[in-house]
Amino acid sequence: MPGLVGFTGVDVTASGRVLALEQMRELLRHESFYTCDELFNDGDVCATRVSTGIVQTEPQPTTLSGIHVWLDGEFYNQAELGQADMGARATDSALLGRMFEGDTPDDHLLRCINGVFSGVVYDSRRRRLHLVSDRHGLRPLYWTRTRHGVAWATESKAFLALPQCDLRVDPVSVQQFLAVGYLLGNRAWFEGVELVPPGTVLTWDIAQHVLAKRRYWWWDRIEPTTVHYAEDELADEVGLRFRQAVERRCRATEGLGVFLSGGLDSRAIVAAIPRPGEEIETLTFGQRGCTDARIAHAVARVKGAKHSFWEITAENWLAPRFRGVWFTEGQYSILHMHGIEARERVRQLFRVNINGFAGDLILGASYLHEASCLDRVTPRYVAGVMGCDPDLLTDLDSYRSLGKCDYYFIDNRVRRFTLMGTVNLMTVIHDRQPFLDNDLIELVYSLPDRQRFQNRLYSRMLLRTFPAYFRTIPWQKTGVPISCPHIVQRGIPALRRRLRALVPPALVGRFRILAADGYTDYPSWLRAEPARSLSSTLLCDDDAAHLEFVPRGTAPRLLEEHWTGLNHAETIGRLLTLEIWLRQAVRGQLRSGVSRP
Repeated sequence: MPGLVGFTGVDVTASGRVLALEQMRELLRHESFYTCDELFNDGDVCATRVSTGIVQTEPQPTTLSGIHVWLDGEFYNQAELGQADMGARATDSALLGRMFEGDTPDDHLLRCINGVFSGVVYDSRRRRLHLVSDRHGLRPLYWTRTRHGVAWATESKAFLALPQCDLRVDPVSVQQFLAVGYLLGNRAWFEGVELVPPGTVLTWDIAQHVLAKRRYWWWDRIEPTTVHYAEDELADEVGLRFRQAVERRCRATEGLGVFLSGGLDSRAIVAAIPRPGEEIETLTFGQRGCTDARIAHAVARVKGAKHSFWEITAENWLAPRFRGVWFTEGQYSILHMHGIEARERVRQLFRVNINGFAGDLILGASYLHEASCLDRVTPRYVAGVMGCDPDLLTDLDSYRSLGKCDYYFIDNRVRRFTLMGTVNLMTVIHDRQPFLDNDLIELVYSLPDRQRFQNRLYSRMLLRTFPAYFRTIPWQKTGVPISCPHIVQRGIPALRRRLRALVPPALVGRFRILAADGYTDYPSWLRAEPARSLSSTLLCDDDAAHLEFVPRGTAPRLLEEHWTGLNHAETIGRLLTLEIWLRQAVRGQLRSGVSRP
């Protein structure tokens, strides 16, 4: 997605630095309608920004008293950050710059930012460069060392244009992606490149050539609550904070939309948006007639929202995902890029998506599958949820000292996997995530895990706050409304599985309660054209790029077994994603979409 690029300490001529910066910027410029700020070059720092032009529309850098700021993202609590004191200058970038006026950054004000952002702050007076991330690192900013300094970019592929930078694919990253489906911690595809960690300021002293890294916020700042809430009282308080979180992210002049599924999170967003339904666009994608489409239509009707449906088929799903691999830098399997097919249609419908991102984890405790693991972190449990070997987990010990599994999942699975689901569409629209609002997070994670376990708190909040949307409309996961007793919600899916096993496969489709009506069918679609031919061509090529990291013969064997009935869809999807990305990043192929290699 578009964002920030720049560097310091690259030992080339002034014209060479400008050319390198232009080339880095072009690698983030995925659409012709993007706006590009002027190239900044004062001899110490070269920097610029690429933007969709939806938020932070003023040119950057913002410059105040020798401090230059480039900001990707936005703040939602400007008044709390001292907006009134700055008058007309109170842009988000100016507010961020003010936090770096002293000899050290103002950690208190940084902790107060309720927003999603990454920023580059250049203090030309002290010759210091600061790279800063939001609390949860939800606006990626990669960095690497140059010969005499550092470079940064919203997408790590921008470093391909950096002089004197020999990028090599990290085999450990390949191992993680194939095993887990995404990269962990702050890892990138290239050796020597990593993400700025969540809640962190990374400072480069240009004169002294010294790098410092400091956290201004981490999970240990959330302390257990001393307030005793009755169940209904707690549900009402969570409902209030959730409404406020959504309202902060809804601005009157913006065209708002929601990707509406059959789940709880996007439905809660639709219910909480404080605008009439006719001012909201909702869009559902999937197979025609799927459960998600039926439920989403019912929800949109309650709100009175304008609703659209985009069908995903065996014929149309694969081609757009080649560009999706380029946008997401190979960090998101092509089997999870649902909705990229509707990318151009989305841009026509709305400019800002209010996203149900991570609601099931934060309020529904969806990753806490065992009561024995409440308030605990064990490598076996975390690895089991993530579907990998415990030896692949990084930095787990620091989370074990905090106790809560969710913190590790948010910083890893949510930040490195779920977030990638928004990146493809953020190339054309803007995305906001109310479930990660500071006030909501700080309340929810001050509570014992048992209060959220098995969706208990979330269901109670939704039924009390938005009864019209949840009392009678089913939940896609169970097939029944969340107002039903928990034993019924758990029992219906199990009953469906048992009945499906007893009914002959040819007859299953005749009974809606038995039909496997998910919004995608990748195992079958991989066996159909065009996916069958394309996957064979890419993965069975004697000169395939993935063969540097994967034993020869692995992909042909998996494909053959899949064609004959076994389900290797997830593994094949990861291999295809890796192959496409390596060809794009290393060989310069397939960047514009599908073509024969």
